[in-house]
Amino acid sequence: MLATGVIMQWGAGPLRGLPVADRTSTTFVHDVLAYGLLFGVPGHVWMAARDPVALVGMRTGMVPATWAARAHPAWSPAPVDAPEAGGQVSAGPARSPQ
Repeated sequence: MLATGVIMQWGAGPLRGLPVADRTSTTFVHDVLAYGLLFGVPGHVWMAARDPVALVGMRTGMVPATWAARAHPAWSPAPVDAPEAGGQVSAGPARSPQ
């Protein structure tokens, strides 16, 4: 956004050595990035707000085993009721759900 904004702002002045096609293309790139931010940031905030357990898990690295078993069954190393689960799923190496 900063680079395209600079070219859009000063493209006809100090940056007039750039080809017109390059200066015009920056408007398209700038608009695409702006729409991405316009929808992407609120979308991520909304998703984080609707799943507070996942948000805590991102900050701490730990989630309740019951939540992991319900939301992501492949994460649970043991059945939730098993004593070794201890009510938590610890951070460990990532593995594919396949």
